[in-house]
Amino acid sequence: VARAAIDLSRRSARQRPSGSAADLDWRFAPSPSAADAAMVACDRTALRAAWADVPEHHRQLLDLRFNHGLSVREIARQTGAPEGTLRRHCMEARRLLEQGFLRHQLCPASGTCAPITRLLCRGVHRQLSGPATRTVTAHLRYCRGCRQRQDELGELVAGRNRKGGQAST
Repeated sequence: VARAAIDLSRRSARQRPSGSAADLDWRFAPSPSAADAAMVACDRTALRAAWADVPEHHRQLLDLRFNHGLSVREIARQTGAPEGTLRRHCMEARRLLEQGFLRHQLCPASGTCAPITRLLCRGVHRQLSGPATRTVTAHLRYCRGCRQRQDELGELVAGRNRKGGQAST
């Protein structure tokens, strides 16, 4: 019984975020350089734009899960939705937010390049379908801008992985 209680307390501790940014002691944090501050501002701008692109029901779910620190089980109790469905929706919402963030980090794309950029970002998480792969490949043959975006996307993903991200190309 004691071991089960310990396991239960550890599981609930893992499911809840520990602390917040306000809890950090900034006296011991290294002073950011001007370049670091500019990069953080660019990241925030891209994140805001990506957040606006995520559908409203996914934004609400992400807000409950990560800003309010509720577990999937607690959200399921509040909403009456099945846990498995909520878990899948959380994963989908995070994926959409990440794809949007990557897309907004890349050089702007318009015209025929915009859907190719979306496909390149989608390809970070999963293999593209055959027709989508052929479309991207054909477009990359003649579009230097999209080839540069593809290289830039690879650098962004590699940098995120070095910082502890989870996705791979």
